[in-house]
Amino acid sequence: MNGLAIPTGLSTIFDPLLCASLQTALVIVVVLALRKVLGPYLPARWLHAMWLVVIIRTALPWTPEVA
Repeated sequence: MNGLAIPTGLSTIFDPLLCASLQTALVIVVVLALRKVLGPYLPARWLHAMWLVVIIRTALPWTPEVA
């Protein structure tokens, strides 16, 4: 056996969760990069707003469908 066989029901749950986790990780990387580059020039309000985006993205793991 090459790996663990994931039942179809679990796959439908974990695939979107994995996608949401990867998207959240990408948002975190973008925020950290912006903070590193623009940190000295951004007021604290903007830094907190950027982290609020990360918190909202983490709390709401689904995204609206684009038609």
